[in-house]
Amino acid sequence: MQERIIGCTKCGGEMTRGQLNFVQVTATKGKGFFDGTAQSTVSCYVCPECGYCELYADKYKEFKK
Repeated sequence: MQERIIGCTKCGGEMTRGQLNFVQVTATKGKGFFDGTAQSTVSCYVCPECGYCELYADKYKEFKK
């Protein structure tokens, strides 16, 4: 996976990729239980200047299918 360069929305500093263990996001597709689900691991980015954190789904395109 290509590293993202992300600017902090709070102070403008350059955010650094952190690590979250055992975090996953799941979304139900459609209206019924059997319509399927999309899953992705999550990456965390932390601003070393102010401590602000942001989370991003690594496989975000799975939620569009």
